[in-house]
Amino acid sequence: MPSPASKPNSRRWRRQLALWLALWVFLTLAGSALHWSSWIGPSQEPPIVTFLSSSGLKPLSNLSSVLAAPGWILSTLVLGRLHSSSLLITLVAHAIAWFTWLSLIALAVSIWRVLARRTHGPQPVITAPDAAASPGPASLSRRRLLVDAAFVTGAFSSSSALGYATLVEPFAISIARYRVPIRGLDPRLDGLRIVQIGDTHLGPRVRAEFIETTLAQALALKPDVFALVGDYIHAGRRQIEPAAQLFRPLIASGIPVVAVLGNHDWYASGPESTAELRAVGVNMIDNDRLFLDPDRRVLIDAPVPGAIALCGVGDLWTDHIDVQSAFRDVPSDMPRVLLAHHPDTAEQNVFRDEALAAASRRVDLMLSGHTHGGQVRLPILGTPIVPSDFGQRYAHGLVQGPVCPVVITAGIGVSLIPVRFRVPPEIVEITLVRSA
Repeated sequence: MPSPASKPNSRRWRRQLALWLALWVFLTLAGSALHWSSWIGPSQEPPIVTFLSSSGLKPLSNLSSVLAAPGWILSTLVLGRLHSSSLLITLVAHAIAWFTWLSLIALAVSIWRVLARRTHGPQPVITAPDAAASPGPASLSRRRLLVDAAFVTGAFSSSSALGYATLVEPFAISIARYRVPIRGLDPRLDGLRIVQIGDTHLGPRVRAEFIETTLAQALALKPDVFALVGDYIHAGRRQIEPAAQLFRPLIASGIPVVAVLGNHDWYASGPESTAELRAVGVNMIDNDRLFLDPDRRVLIDAPVPGAIALCGVGDLWTDHIDVQSAFRDVPSDMPRVLLAHHPDTAEQNVFRDEALAAASRRVDLMLSGHTHGGQVRLPILGTPIVPSDFGQRYAHGLVQGPVCPVVITAGIGVSLIPVRFRVPPEIVEITLVRSA
C-alpha cells in the first residue's frame, strides 16, 4: 500500500507527464504547420498557410526543419528517401524529433536535479573536531553555483547558436570585394566591376522578398556587369518563372546581365529555366559567349579591338562542358572571364589539353558558386561539408586554380540544410585591373 508521502510525488509525476505530452503534441503540430507552409505549392495553399508564408513567421520553418532532423533522418533510413511533401510523414517526422528533444531535455533536467541534491541536500550535524575537514554551507553553495552555471551556460549557448544560425545569419547579407589582375586588359576596361550573384534558391527555404532585397543591394553597387552563376531555384518547375522574374530590376537598370544554369535549375528543367531567364532579358551563355566592348556595351556576333569575352560552360554535374563553343571566335590574346556553376570545373583537363588550340584553353578568371561556402564554418575544424571533390579548396573566396583564379561565392540562399554559421550570404564585387 503506497505511503501518504508517495501520493504527492505520484500526482506531481502525472502533472509533469501531462505537461510533457501537451508540449510534445503542440510542438509536433506547430513544426508540421511551419514545414507545410514552406513546401506545398501556392495553388494548394489554404488561408493559414498563406498567412504563414506572407508573414515574418516563415523563417521559423528553417529553425523547425533543423530541429526536426532526427525525424527526417529516421524517415529517410526507413523509406529510402526524404518524403517531405507527405503530410503524414511530416507529422511522424516532427513527432519523432520532438519526442527525442523533449526526452533529452527531461534527461538533462533530471541529471541537474540529482547533482543539485548532492550539492545542496540535507547537511549532517558537524561537531567541532570535524569542522575543519567537512565542507561547510559556503563550499556547498559554490559547488551548487558551478553546477547551475554549467547547465545554464550550456543551454543558453546551444540555443543561441542554433537561433543565430537559422534566424539571423542566413539573412545577414554581406559584400565581398576582390581585385583581380588581368593580362592584356584594355586600358579603357581597367577598373571594370562585375557583381557576381549565385545560388538564390527561391523555394521552401528562401523567400522571394529576401531575394528582392538582396538584388536591390546589388543594384546599389552600380557595376558594369552582373554575372549570375546558377541555382536560381531550389526544386520544382513551378518556381522557375517566379525566379526569373526576380531579375527584372537588374535588366531594367540597363546594366548587362549574363548567366549560366546550376544543377538545381537542371533538376527542374534546364531548357525551361533558360527560356524564362531569356524572356526577362538575361543573356544566357551556357556553352556560349558574348563580348563587352570598351564602352561596356554587349556584342553578340564578333568582338572589337579592346573587348573582353564573357564566356560560360554548362554545369559539371547535370550538363556538359563545351569549351570550343564557349570560346568560339574569341581571339587567343583577348582576356576572358568564364562563368561555371561548379568550381570543380577549374580542375577539368580540358583547360590543360595541349591538343586544343590556345584560344580554347585560356581562362583569366572563373566565377562559380554551388558550394554556398559550406554554409557552416567551425572554429579549428573549418568547413565540415563542401560539395566538391577537392575538399575545402574550393569552398569559398578567391582561390588559385591550376589554370586561373576562381572566385567562389557563398551565395544568397540555402539548400537542404537551412543554416549558416560564420558563412553569411553574400554579394561579390570583382574589380578587374590591368596586370603589371
